[in-house]
Amino acid sequence: MRILPTTVLNPNTPDGERYVRSLLAAAPASPGAFVTHSVNLPEHAYKRYGEADFVLVDRRGLLVIEVKGGIVRHSGGVWSFENGRGQARRRSEGPHRQAESGMQALLRTLARADAPPIGIFGWVVVTPFTFWAAPHPEIPVPLLLDRSACTSPFSFTEALDRAFQWWRDRAVASGRATHPLDSAALERHLLPEFQYAPAPARCAEAVEGDVVRLTERQAEILEGLSGNTRLLVEGGAGTGKTLLAAASARQAAASGSSVGLIVAAPVLAAYLAAEMPRVTVVDPATMRYLPARSLDVLVVDEGQELANSEGLHQAGRLLRKGLDAGCWRWFMDPANQALHSTIEQGSLARLRAMSAYYRLTRNVRSTRNIVNFVRGTVGADVGISDIDPRGVLPHIEHVLGPAAAALEAAVRRAREWIDTGVAPGDIALLAAEQDVTSLLELARRNLGDDVALLAAPAALDAARTRAAVSDPSTFRGMERAWVAVACTPSFAEQPRSERFLYVAMTRPRIGLAVFLADGADAWFKGLQAEQESRAQETTQ
Repeated sequence: MRILPTTVLNPNTPDGERYVRSLLAAAPASPGAFVTHSVNLPEHAYKRYGEADFVLVDRRGLLVIEVKGGIVRHSGGVWSFENGRGQARRRSEGPHRQAESGMQALLRTLARADAPPIGIFGWVVVTPFTFWAAPHPEIPVPLLLDRSACTSPFSFTEALDRAFQWWRDRAVASGRATHPLDSAALERHLLPEFQYAPAPARCAEAVEGDVVRLTERQAEILEGLSGNTRLLVEGGAGTGKTLLAAASARQAAASGSSVGLIVAAPVLAAYLAAEMPRVTVVDPATMRYLPARSLDVLVVDEGQELANSEGLHQAGRLLRKGLDAGCWRWFMDPANQALHSTIEQGSLARLRAMSAYYRLTRNVRSTRNIVNFVRGTVGADVGISDIDPRGVLPHIEHVLGPAAAALEAAVRRAREWIDTGVAPGDIALLAAEQDVTSLLELARRNLGDDVALLAAPAALDAARTRAAVSDPSTFRGMERAWVAVACTPSFAEQPRSERFLYVAMTRPRIGLAVFLADGADAWFKGLQAEQESRAQETTQ
């Protein structure tokens, strides 16, 4: 659904509003429908200056949405609203009264502006992070959307539909006209209350200032651990494993040691090889052809693909002193990124037993919004992000069509990014390997020379300044500022599909858009429902 302004302008916007905004942005919408965020209400009955969190407008009517993102309590006639920092506000009026007064203020404002008549109007209260164990006697059940209604854009849309129907029934009972609303005309009256959001390219400039590839803290970690002969480092996608692995290899090579860097992703291996001429950089397939006992130091990136007996054998074969006594640094994400091999617990235990161990907990690639979205979808621990998203929210959309519809939607999003000033070289389009050819054809048709297929190391140069079309496995280890993912039935049905999705969704630094074709939406909703169930079990 279209949201105005297109970007969150206030950096202090509460998490609850940001989450509801992401649900609305991904919700299916009828033609002409839109949502306004933070509507100024100069006509408020008793506040000098009021605000409506959201106003949803479509042909059915107008709905004011009041969001309470923290803990909501009602005791002794007093309402308490506590935010995520433990700060509480006490009010005599409940959220439903706030929503009602906001709605009335908005109607007065529109009446003074001679806006078109509105037959159906009403309000809802949304508590996206809070369950309501029992209905409140003052709030009709269809008008209170708690956490159970906010598990996905689809459940949220269904709940809003029930609220609209409740207000329609009330309008009919009172004899009010329920004619379709002229949403386009109403938009012209609401828009003056807003300032337009900056284009994505401008948001990117601000975000990129916060995206630190190798933080001072990580450099300190590497320096502090460099005295260990054998080192095992684990962390989720975006926590800087590849950057630390490369820095570790450079550091060892600078001391005059013969150094090998094994990278499980061939394209990434080729990229790093060009950047580090003093280090032998290869992928696992080439690793077995290196001379035995030829390395003083071995560094392994994406080490989850080699955490098995064969991988450990090959690593030990290359080191002059073997795996048990040699010098090595092993970087891995054992929980989520093993796409093409199986981690053997015995091999993992052996690595841990013979090394110093450290776990990375800070995400230094993606914004907080992306990190939270990935965690809520696949339950992955990708660290804690301190990167300010500048209001850019992940976009999830069921495109209501076959596989081609999702591919086309991803290309359209890339076109929109480019049209607003994003450089093509900052964009990646990802799909299942079976869909890459079709995605490339659509991208070339719409983006022309601004697109390049990234399927092998030889394509790296061509893709540097163009939008890259690839699959998650090939693109693993790489990153772009803006990433659009097309999820088709082929994507959902591939083995370890949730891991491929995890890799795809953790490639962007700033903007993520996921498009679901028919046949993939149920799979995606199932992943989110599973994480929601786990979250409920944790809180119980």
